[in-house]
Amino acid sequence: MVFKASSGIAILHNCKYLFALPPPVRQASHAVGQEVDTDEFRVLDLKLKKKTQTVRRTQRKLTALSPRSEKMHVDQHWPSVWPGPRTFHPATVPLPLHQGYPHKKKSTPGKFANTELMKIPNFLHLTPPAIKQQCEALKKFCTDWPKGLETDEQQESHRPIEVSTSTYCHSSPSIRDPLSRIVTVKKVEPWESEKLREDMEVYLWEGSESEQNFSNLLQWKGKNDKENPKSNISKEDKENYKIAVESLFNSGEDAVTINKYKEATKNLVCLVLK
Repeated sequence: MVFKASSGIAILHNCKYLFALPPPVRQASHAVGQEVDTDEFRVLDLKLKKKTQTVRRTQRKLTALSPRSEKMHVDQHWPSVWPGPRTFHPATVPLPLHQGYPHKKKSTPGKFANTELMKIPNFLHLTPPAIKQQCEALKKFCTDWPKGLETDEQQESHRPIEVSTSTYCHSSPSIRDPLSRIVTVKKVEPWESEKLREDMEVYLWEGSESEQNFSNLLQWKGKNDKENPKSNISKEDKENYKIAVESLFNSGEDAVTINKYKEATKNLVCLVLK
């Protein structure tokens, strides 16, 4: 069987595509006077970079505002500027204050960036105009002072009032303590001495039958214990028993108060019989 030359070339050409041969790559020749284009596969670029010009933002230069103290008038209402206790602020106080240790023969540090002025408490809210304004606002809640109570002797005879206050001194940036604002006022009048123990609002250990029974128990133990007359009951044991009795009467009988009274009584009995 004879094939023509042209038929053989066609068969070879079809076999090339049958076996998936890669297409021929035409290389570029850089010879002088000769230029051949390359025919290669295109690369898939998933990150398309757009050639855009970025416009940079111009930064604005912020001018620092002048302190508030420089804008105040001479007749400035100071209680409106400093109405209550607060930390020292140099831009608000129109005073040339200085505090601190001078460094290397320099002057005392000024009020700006001065931590010494910020650490200590100040009384800039208690100026005479501020105190006067607060007193005027409280006048509408006050009544006239009763006549015949001008002296301390008259006050004690007609109005026996006992005022209890507390003062606290501790090391901190503030001298104010919320507990120092608690004021207890006790007023004892003649008719209050006629008040019976059953009429009391709360049960008090002092002068009660429980305290008397406790004292009798200690005396009985001292008489019977001749070898060791010193009592084994400490002040802490007595205080625990006192608290247990008061909570039982004042808070009522429940599981907590009954168990507390039970443990305190058992401890007391064990110490007595020891």
